[in-house]
Amino acid sequence: MINWFAFGFILIFLWNCSTDTISTHEDESSEVFTKSSTSTKTEESNGGGEVFIKSSTSTKQEENNGGEESQKSSGSVEISSSSEKKGLEDITYVYITDERDGIKYKTIEINGVVWMAENLNYIPEGDNISSGNLSSCYKRDANLCDIYGRLYSWSGAMDLDTSYVYNDSLPKVHRGICPEGFHIPTVEEFEDLIAYARANYPTKIEALFDRFSTWNYSGGRKSPSGELGFDILPAGCRAPHYSYYQSLYKAVNFWTSTLQKGAITIYFDIRDSDGNGTVEGYFSRVIFGGRDLNGAQRYEFPIRCVKDSSD
Repeated sequence: MINWFAFGFILIFLWNCSTDTISTHEDESSEVFTKSSTSTKTEESNGGGEVFIKSSTSTKQEENNGGEESQKSSGSVEISSSSEKKGLEDITYVYITDERDGIKYKTIEINGVVWMAENLNYIPEGDNISSGNLSSCYKRDANLCDIYGRLYSWSGAMDLDTSYVYNDSLPKVHRGICPEGFHIPTVEEFEDLIAYARANYPTKIEALFDRFSTWNYSGGRKSPSGELGFDILPAGCRAPHYSYYQSLYKAVNFWTSTLQKGAITIYFDIRDSDGNGTVEGYFSRVIFGGRDLNGAQRYEFPIRCVKDSSD
């Protein structure tokens, strides 16, 4: 079903998972960006039995005999690091282990900010795995959770009761369901990341996508450049009434902790926005819910956590 929504003088096309939403973005932000991507979590062994997941960016490159360092953080995450060359540039990852369930995640520093470079896969405490009241795997396939992470309802992501009704906003640093020392990103944190990619990489938004996978669009499919190693995947969503999964391999929304007339997500896909045959990466803000957040509670999206600042 095609849905068109206007906000001010901006009219944009949205996928089905944005049904019953208000979409907003500034003129500069609504510009299309280059390419897109995803990854089926291409994994490579470091030769020592541990598996490292590819990514890419140039930050604080560290090298040692084994290409790996590890330490225990002061919080609830165990940290290890590794450098790899993936055909574009040397990339340094720091791996954290969420001590709540032992799952390891790669993180990457981009423009001084440390982000998870893969989607969260933590099962919220009290979640009903069979009904998925707080989170679920796409089409309830656990193998897809291993690749794309879990899809979370708004209350599941924010770790708040489903009866929560916001007044104006959540705290700027809201941990939500993220591991200790990390939080749900704000819209501003996401848009700063996007602005950095646009300003520093010819491929703009494509630099944030995963280059080892392919995104589908109306006219075919396309793979990205993925220089930054943020590795955005087309993880799809769970649509209203918790019964309909859609847009896997096509698009993704990420929850943010920002509230403005509803819960704001950051949406990515690829498209021929200008109708000139140039298929490029694209992002926009999409608002779900309304002040009672009922609309937001009907959808499930993935989460990218960002590390708390030491300032």
